[in-house]
Amino acid sequence: MTILRPDFVYGPGDRHKLPFFKQVGKGWLPLIGFKDVRIRPTFVSDVCSAIENSMPGKCLNTGLFNIGGPEVVSIRKFGALIAKIMGQKLISIPLPRLFYAMALRSGPFKPRSLSRTRVRLFSEDHFVSINKAADAGFTPSISLSDGIQKTLEWYRFEKLL
Repeated sequence: MTILRPDFVYGPGDRHKLPFFKQVGKGWLPLIGFKDVRIRPTFVSDVCSAIENSMPGKCLNTGLFNIGGPEVVSIRKFGALIAKIMGQKLISIPLPRLFYAMALRSGPFKPRSLSRTRVRLFSEDHFVSINKAADAGFTPSISLSDGIQKTLEWYRFEKLL
């Protein structure tokens, strides 16, 4: 049996990360807390490649493998790279976690893109080690900047941005 666990997947077809890209496009990014929270963005085609490599006779056959992008970055750096590719200046504004807890309780005034899951995702380090997959012979092939560029192209093509 093979189990693949992809981490923080983004790319063409993904609407779950769209609110983040839209927020960056506004030129300001509220951060949850004052710590530089880290993630490992994983481009969708790298996940597809991992699935292909989990077939019998391939390098990821049999075992549990974390699948992730080529680098661990802070939310701030991820946003800054998106802004740079968009040609947008970005101001990152760290706010206390308590601010978000209160916003979650504000009923009909709560921003639609704010959820408990997103607060948890963007307020704590969220990345995995991909060493086991790398030791088996699998490495991600899409750089963070190329992945962001392809994602932005798709969002624009779909008129989502």
